[in-house]
Amino acid sequence: MSFADYLGLRGWARRAFSDHMVIGGLLAILFLVMLGLFFAFALGWLEPLVLHLKDD
Repeated sequence: MSFADYLGLRGWARRAFSDHMVIGGLLAILFLVMLGLFFAFALGWLEPLVLHLKDD
């Protein structure tokens, strides 16, 4: 049973909420968040907590 079947969707909504589309969308969001975090660390917008542990 797919996610669209569980929601009882038909037509275009069934295609939009198929298992492949839901998983692909979640993976795309995860990729964008990881890319954003990479650039935030690389450009110095965020500092890793490990750097603060050395000071103690």
